[in-house]
Amino acid sequence: MALLTVDQWANSVNGKYIDHDGIPAGNIYQCHDLWIDYLMRVAGGTQSMGYAPSGFTDSVFTNFPVNGLDAKVTRTSGTSGIRKGDVIFWGYGAANYPYSHVAIALAAPSGGSVLCMSQNPGASQKLTLTLAGALGYLRPKNLPTDPTPQPDPKEITVKSYHRENRTTRPIAPGQRLYLIDSGNAKENCVGGNGPYSLTAHLYGNGFAPGDVLEFRFESVTVATGAQSDHYLERVSADVNGGIRASREFKLDVPVGTRVHFSVYAATTNAKTGSMIVIDSDAYLFSVA
Repeated sequence: MALLTVDQWANSVNGKYIDHDGIPAGNIYQCHDLWIDYLMRVAGGTQSMGYAPSGFTDSVFTNFPVNGLDAKVTRTSGTSGIRKGDVIFWGYGAANYPYSHVAIALAAPSGGSVLCMSQNPGASQKLTLTLAGALGYLRPKNLPTDPTPQPDPKEITVKSYHRENRTTRPIAPGQRLYLIDSGNAKENCVGGNGPYSLTAHLYGNGFAPGDVLEFRFESVTVATGAQSDHYLERVSADVNGGIRASREFKLDVPVGTRVHFSVYAATTNAKTGSMIVIDSDAYLFSVA
């Protein structure tokens, strides 16, 4: 199969959900899948070359080279010199990408941000991402040494808001737990009005296999206290009584609105389990 140019590849994936490994269950369209696709179809590598040793995508960069990846790409630490076609990695624990991230640059950086093809949140799309927390980049060896300048495409900027609670809390059948802050108040998962992609993450154990938990985002109008529930979705405990699930939702948030996230244990559950992590990532999109 003939390899693609960066532009050909970007056009072929834009707006699509890309998956190459079927994991993690329940949220298979990861940023790492987009990197694998780029590695195979542009850089000429194999799927096995692109796997992350730790399970988090930044370990491709931090453990470089593994699986012969250095035959297809070079590695540069830091963000100096990034250009179109480079594969940028953000480290685990970065403020905007707490579980690490990878995206493919579509232009040189400008003002501390860079236009990229990125997946998760949402389908593969052109997003302007901050370089804060970036570890460095990989460059395919077959990229042109002096790429022809391209006109800037229409840019979409994204702001991220991460909220999490890692206090282990029991949840009995029929009980609801909210994502709360250090003062035990309900967290506002968003930071302003506009179109959002919201991804909720749940980690728990001690349930009976098949016990059900329900995701729920709710919008609350600050001035009146009026509440509107959104996006109810259910997940089940595995054979070991564990729950590890992520779900993505879309929500247009009006001015003067807070968004809360909660998890509810079905009344039919057989056991009281424990929630270990409840968190959310909210991404606000706007056209520059």
